[in-house]
Amino acid sequence: MKTLTILILTCVTAFALDPELAIQEFKNNNYDAAYREIKGYDGTDPELQFILASLILNHDKETDEQARKNAFNLAKNAAEQGNPDAMNLVAQCYKDGLGVGHDDALAFDWWKQAADYELPVAVWKLAQCYLQGVGVSKDPEVGLECLREAADLGCIPAMRDLAYCYLNGTTGQPDIDRACAHFKQAADLGDAQAMFGLGYCYVEQLGTKDKTAEGLLWLIKAAQKGHPEAQTHAALVYDFGRENIDINPEKAVQYYKLAAEHNIGIALYNLGVHYFNGTGCQEDKAQAIACYEKAIEAKFIPAYTALGRCLYWGKGIEKNYKRAFELFTEAATQNDPQAQFSLSICYNQGRGTEQNFELEFFWVKQAADAGIPVAINNLGDCYEKGRGVQQDIQQAIKLYTKAKEADEPIAWCSLGECYEKGLGFKQDYEKAVQFYKEAIEKGCDEAKITLARCMENGTGIKKDPEQAFKLYLEAANEGILEAYQNLARCYKNGIGTPIDLDAANKWQNKRD
Repeated sequence: MKTLTILILTCVTAFALDPELAIQEFKNNNYDAAYREIKGYDGTDPELQFILASLILNHDKETDEQARKNAFNLAKNAAEQGNPDAMNLVAQCYKDGLGVGHDDALAFDWWKQAADYELPVAVWKLAQCYLQGVGVSKDPEVGLECLREAADLGCIPAMRDLAYCYLNGTTGQPDIDRACAHFKQAADLGDAQAMFGLGYCYVEQLGTKDKTAEGLLWLIKAAQKGHPEAQTHAALVYDFGRENIDINPEKAVQYYKLAAEHNIGIALYNLGVHYFNGTGCQEDKAQAIACYEKAIEAKFIPAYTALGRCLYWGKGIEKNYKRAFELFTEAATQNDPQAQFSLSICYNQGRGTEQNFELEFFWVKQAADAGIPVAINNLGDCYEKGRGVQQDIQQAIKLYTKAKEADEPIAWCSLGECYEKGLGFKQDYEKAVQFYKEAIEKGCDEAKITLARCMENGTGIKKDPEQAFKLYLEAANEGILEAYQNLARCYKNGIGTPIDLDAANKWQNKRD
């Protein structure tokens, strides 16, 4: 009886492999099940050899180098018996150096052999070789023809790549209509990248009009499939709107959150902006800071500037001028104009670094040349005061006017001071006051100081010490350094407020 039991077990073990089931599971993408059915196969059937080699090379995470070499030999043996799938696998092995030395020329040769059997994926790979010059001389025309053939054979990636070739004008002028047609072909078959490409073309109206809403639907379909770029672009569309698509901050936040899970820098940054301002979500400056930090990890440059400004002004985080300066420097050297402007402020005020007017001038000029209106104004201030550059009042007036025309609020204040002092204009106190009021209405806190000074002294306006004090206080609470000293003077001398020496000392000693 014992002998019989052993014989039965031996027979069961010998016939445990089920090649037909392995083939079926492999075709159904059930790779673990297929591997269980075929692992240990040592026969000569080319299809089974290919399947085993493919599973070992692509799906067995514990495969060592010797196993990869054995798998390559299996695939090569099957390829030499005329199995086109095996030929494609051998080509990929040569391309990636899997189980054999890297050799682009041999990769190309094997893909060409597989393409002769009209294997769609091989024809697609052959197209990539011609388009990129891998293992063969670069030939976009032949590559495009191979893509057309692969697309006709039903290869979805080829349809998508063909669309991008037409979109980018690989062999001539871009052909947006043909690009969209091929994106649509692949998108209808469920390809997320093609859905994104089609959605992008429609939303951005690349060669087509009146399809922005349809484009957004394609972006959403791709986003729902987990496509990070589609998630990001859908968010951008909702954030800033498009023709026939209204701005929707809540939807923007929804899709930014999805893209942020993939550590997409712009999505993390814009999500931080929404948290910071409380648009489309509840205001949460701590969460905004966290988003900026993650965006910095993703090397998204505007996030350096955003976090730097939070640190500089103590918004949502404790003030840290040194780190703010470091962040501004990093972004400024990467040609971010907003960071260049912020860095100039650090050098002007000596925060996070030593005061240096020459470097202030250098960086504010970079930002002004990039078209930042407030930087254009501050560059004018450098010329007016001769700070870091030779004094030139006319150049200052020219820059102030340019900034004003760009609707920069502080430029009204700067021009108002020129009228008050008679710099470049005939002295005109009333007009100066008008400019200060206009600047304040446009949101310029610095103008509160200049208007307060006029009210305190009755210059160009009725004397009103109480209102002057209120304006100094408002400016001081916004962190304007010049307001600190004026407020201290008011408390000390009882200008517009009762004398309060403790308050005077507090504001006199307040530097940051």
